[in-house]
Parts: sequence; structure tokens; C-alpha cells
Amino acid sequence: MLFLRFFIVLCTLWGVVLSTPSMAQDKVAVRSSAKTGYERLVFQWPAKPEYSVSKAGGRILVRFAKAGALDTTSVEANNNIKKIETLSKGTESLQVAVTIPDGSKFRDFVVENKLIIDVYDADGAAKTTEKPAEEKVEVAKAEPVEEKPAAVEPVKEEPAKEAVKGDFTVKPASPEEAVPVHPVEAAKVPAPAIEPHTISLTSTTSTGMAAFVRNGWLWIVLDAMDLPNAPKLEGPQVSKFPAMEKIELQGGVAYRMDLPEGMNVYGEGGGLSWKIVLTQKAKDIAPVMPSAVEAKLVWPLKEMRNVLTFTDPVIGDKITVVTATNATQFTGPGHNFVNLKTLDSAIGLAFVPKSDDVTAEKTVAEVSVGRPGGLALSDAKDVASEN
Repeated sequence: MLFLRFFIVLCTLWGVVLSTPSMAQDKVAVRSSAKTGYERLVFQWPAKPEYSVSKAGGRILVRFAKAGALDTTSVEANNNIKKIETLSKGTESLQVAVTIPDGSKFRDFVVENKLIIDVYDADGAAKTTEKPAEEKVEVAKAEPVEEKPAAVEPVKEEPAKEAVKGDFTVKPASPEEAVPVHPVEAAKVPAPAIEPHTISLTSTTSTGMAAFVRNGWLWIVLDAMDLPNAPKLEGPQVSKFPAMEKIELQGGVAYRMDLPEGMNVYGEGGGLSWKIVLTQKAKDIAPVMPSAVEAKLVWPLKEMRNVLTFTDPVIGDKITVVTATNATQFTGPGHNFVNLKTLDSAIGLAFVPKSDDVTAEKTVAEVSVGRPGGLALSDAKDVASEN
């Protein structure tokens, strides 16, 4: 009889365990970094995240589709990203509030498994920092109080649509409340009007170059080290561009710069004198297109110089470039293939391999990319599948 009771209790406990939902949550590593003119916040998930974003008062609200646990040990409070709060509880879909200065603008985008939010410098925040002790600061503090009645009125008229300014006590989004990604166009940073500029490089020895854009960053890769000159930005509005960052590579050197939005990139020249044109006007220039040959991607790029592979310091993955002798040899808009992803290239070829065994080879007449056993290319449609 005692054994029977023990067996019943054991079965009951086992049933409770089976009926209890899993409490495991994905770990979401968060880090911040200061850039020229803005500060960056990165949410790194185990896989590509689905999310929506909105803004109210002095906070950005991010709603993810899955539950997650934030690890904010690599986040430091700064001028633009003041505080990060987790609003969700338990196994609810992760909801995060990011406190930013009043009047700040931001942009958000996804790269692989990372959600990136850039918060741009606000004029109002700068003024407060410069004059913290003046009486004007107290007046500025009183302004939001005077605006509160105006903010409450819409809530009374449409209680289901708006909340009191600054209120982020948000319930988990239901399927009926699904919000499309990037719903707050008004909070985006508009592309400023910028006149054409050029980045020039001259040298006493011939230098191979690759130039491409990835996630808003312009990369210039040179296959020579210890050059006497660095690429130089020239134009009437140089102050609107951030400074270029130099990155030493094995067998070369790279420079990268965060491009203002709306800029197109085109290459000119080659050898001893290179020029990269930055303009908001689009040009109709035909790139060199690939073809599928024996389970390889083959570009008829002529007299290419060197193959360089390096690590992207932001994303952490590998980028392979093939430098060109002149600007006519470029692959144009990026495409997404099963085994690799080509990047928007203004000079030469740049791609991100999705496995370590994807490599590039060059001859005088062409560049081929393949892997042991061949690339997964079903037909010619794969070659034309734009990212």
C-alpha cells in the first residue's frame, strides 16, 4: 500500500513537470559604443530577431517577438543612451525601453542576428550639458509639465490608441496588435541635402582597391601597406561626414566611414590615382555580373590584384575582397546566395562567406568563388537573386 501511494505521488509530480511550460529564455547580449555624432546600441540574439519599435516622450520602446533575458554588462550610460529597462516579465515577449534625450532622433536596422539602434546627438541635450547650473535649466524642466494637459487630451478622446506621454507600462502585443517593423517613420533621421564629394588617393606605386558599402558603412580596402598618403575626403560640406577609421589588415589596410544616408558610391580611376564619388544622384553604370559555372560563381573581372580576408569589427564575421586595378571592374549591388552574400561594391568584389570553406580564386580573365563539393546553385535564377 505504501509503495502504491509513492507511485501515485511520483506520477503526479511527473505530470506537473510535463505540463509546466519551459522557462528557458534566449540570452540577449547588449553593448553600447560612442560614434561621431551618435551612439550605437546593439542587441545580439542567437538568431535574427523580429521586432517592432515606437517612440514616446523620451524613450524608445522595442518589442521583440520572443522572450529573452538582457545582459547589459557591456552597456555604459552616456549622453544619448541614458537607461535601458526591461518592461516584460517572465515568459512574455521581451519588451525594452531605452531612455534618450528629448528631441533625439534614431534609426534602427538588423544585421544578421543583431538589432542595431543609433541615437543621434540632440541640440537640446548639448545645451543642457554646457550650462547645467543656469536658471534656464529649471525653466526647461517646467516645460514638459505645461505640455502634460495637451498630452492627456488625446488619451481621453482615443484611449485605445495613445497613452500618457512617457507611460511605458505596455502589455504584450497580441496577434491583432501586430505592428510592422519600422513603424515610426517620423522618428527616422531624414537624409540631409549633401552636395557631391570625392575621396581621392594618389600614390607613387600602383595600388589595388576594393570599395563597398555594408550597413551604411563605406569600406575602402587597399592591397598595399605603409602607403605615404591616406584617402582624402574633399568637397564643400566635409564637416557633415564623420572621420575615416583606419584598420590594419594582413597584406593591406582598410578605411571605413559611416556614410550619411542617401549617398550613392561610384569608383573612378585606378592604379596610381583613385577617386570615389559620393553623391545623392544615382548613375546608370553597368556592373560586372556573375554566371554559374560548374557549381561556382564566376565574374569576368579582368586583371584583379589580390584576395584579402578580414574580420568586420562590428559584426564579427569574415569579409573577403578581391582588389581591382581600375574602377571599371566592380560587381555592383549585393546578392544573397545559399553559401555567400555579396556586398554592394563600387570597386572590385566583396562578399561574406557563410561557411569557412567558401573561397575566391582569380586569374587574369576572371574571379571564381566556390567550395569543396560546389556551391548550392540550383540554376541561373540563383545568380540573379538580389538581396
